[in-house]
Amino acid sequence: MAIPVVVYSNMALAGNNLTKTLQPEYEVIKVVLDKTEAVADLPALFSSGAAKALVVAGLLAGEDADADEVEAAVTAAQPGVRVARLSRADLEGAGIQLLPPGASTEKGFQPEGAPRPDPAIFPRLFKAKLAGI
Repeated sequence: MAIPVVVYSNMALAGNNLTKTLQPEYEVIKVVLDKTEAVADLPALFSSGAAKALVVAGLLAGEDADADEVEAAVTAAQPGVRVARLSRADLEGAGIQLLPPGASTEKGFQPEGAPRPDPAIFPRLFKAKLAGI
């Protein structure tokens, strides 16, 4: 039986891709792209027990205040809930080149000319963070 999770991201593509690639172990029951909606709706969803983990995609741990606020709202409502959020160290450890902290371009957190990461890296990293739920 798949474990129900929620994805919060500022990128629709990331949410849609994770909906497919986290299967069969995890079922994405909701994708939220808006911080206001996430802070308003997700605490009740997690308090009800409908979801077991929050996946924060496309927003580096410790480098995005909106994602920090969503994570805080969810964990306040349901202490101990698993939060899977990739850090700069996770991505660099997977061989992804990143700009310095706080820097970004229209294309994201990678320097111009850096090779695009293999899309399979992200579900693998998230599954490792979700393991053991």
